[in-house]
Amino acid sequence: MKIRIFSITLLFVSGIYVNKAKAQLLPEFGLRTGVNFASIGNAKQEVDSRRIGLLAGVYAVIPIMGTSFSIQPEVLYTQKGAEINNVEINLSYIQVPVFARINFTTESILAPHLLLGPYVGFNLTSENSFTVNKTVFGLAIGAGIDISSITFGARYSQGLSKVFKTEE
Repeated sequence: MKIRIFSITLLFVSGIYVNKAKAQLLPEFGLRTGVNFASIGNAKQEVDSRRIGLLAGVYAVIPIMGTSFSIQPEVLYTQKGAEINNVEINLSYIQVPVFARINFTTESILAPHLLLGPYVGFNLTSENSFTVNKTVFGLAIGAGIDISSITFGARYSQGLSKVFKTEE
């Protein structure tokens, strides 16, 4: 049973920088909060609904000297799941993405950026009778805009590993 989690994450008020210095060489640290819209995909099953869950955590933006690129590691708590065949599946993870970040410089206080990178997720809970793999892997892509010390953004992530254990 190849079941993968798809999620779209909207990040709100997600860039309250601890380090307000905007020098190009200094890392920035912040808090991330948002909402996650998750579904579970499988060619044999039809997903009845998405799960809307919480996303919260911390991040760092580490500039690469002399470029418009940064590395952005994060540690997030995220809730995922869906309803399949009238069975509600609720999952919670500690998710650790590591993004390559492209920063676009502008003359205004608006600073857009793009994100791309892998993530690893560690299952904390599953509120159902399924046997869940403790570790999952995936890829995420996103975009955001920094407005002074606040960031707004959206992401799409695609799981690449099986969520549920299967008998083989």
